[in-house]
Amino acid sequence: MARNQYHQLCSFEAGLSLVVTAVGKADALQRERDDLRIPMVLVQMQVQLAQAGESEKPAIRAKMEALRSAWIELQTGVSLPVEPVQ
Repeated sequence: MARNQYHQLCSFEAGLSLVVTAVGKADALQRERDDLRIPMVLVQMQVQLAQAGESEKPAIRAKMEALRSAWIELQTGVSLPVEPVQ
């Protein structure tokens, strides 16, 4: 009986280890996706900025600056203050 419980515990530990490893890889994969997605969104915003009316441009610029700051922080771990865009 004790032998069966030992094997069950070993199997549980091995399964839990696989889950923890998979979660760690999922986090790394999500960071990679974010690294690729942010530049694409910035390019789309630049297109929007080029097509926007003058009244819309300040809001788009502010969003772009906030996104750039978030991207820099993601890449470097350094948080930059976002200054208002004129």
